[in-house]
Amino acid sequence: MSQHCITLQRITAGLLALLVSSCAANHPETRTFVVLLNPGQELKTEVAKLARDNDMKAASIVGAGGNLTDVALRFANQKNATRLSGHFEVASLSGYLAANEFHVHMSVSDSEGRTIGGHVMDGNIVYTTLVVDVEEPLRWKYHREFDPTSDYDELVIDPRRPRRNENEAPTPRSAPRRSAMSTDTSTLSKHSQFRNGSTCLRNFGVRIFVIARTWICLTRSKLTPSLPATSDSVCSSSAPRPKRMLIT
Repeated sequence: MSQHCITLQRITAGLLALLVSSCAANHPETRTFVVLLNPGQELKTEVAKLARDNDMKAASIVGAGGNLTDVALRFANQKNATRLSGHFEVASLSGYLAANEFHVHMSVSDSEGRTIGGHVMDGNIVYTTLVVDVEEPLRWKYHREFDPTSDYDELVIDPRRPRRNENEAPTPRSAPRRSAMSTDTSTLSKHSQFRNGSTCLRNFGVRIFVIARTWICLTRSKLTPSLPATSDSVCSSSAPRPKRMLIT
């Protein structure tokens, strides 16, 4: 294989890598947040504020670590919260968040290792510190629909779709949907695809142009050694131009 072919293969591989990185940079899949709570702050208040301030649509708590002096949990099938005071380690914290949604469960252990868990209510006070990691996939959004089976407004997960106008009402549904798998999970809306694709191709085109000019300048003498340089060539020559002679 000639040296020119090897060079072209390397350039092609580099252009493909640039295309992938350019598209990924213009279309991130997730957002990540880390919130540090200080002594005396209340868990639910601060995490819910984080979701509202960042207009979250479908976030999840993926990790947490810290301790509490006051615990407020609602146990399974109970109406009221159980409140405890003392010193507790946060053993786990998980759930889903949105700007208008907070459904989080927590388990804590006391000084003797006894562990309890339940639904997070108001009144969980930080002792020394509490760190909460939140991730939000940008392809989805949460909302609730009434489910006659449970007689509650249950969570529904939909792909995000920009409305055609602000006054457009949500599409009515004849039956509640409890699973996101009933929706099309393969793509975003056509509008988002076109917008993100146009930005990606535009940036990729600029990168191709810059690399192509550089490559032509570096390989011109090897590929076309007999081709004389002209004033309108792509590469500028470093050799001095001959002086024009005036004939009288």
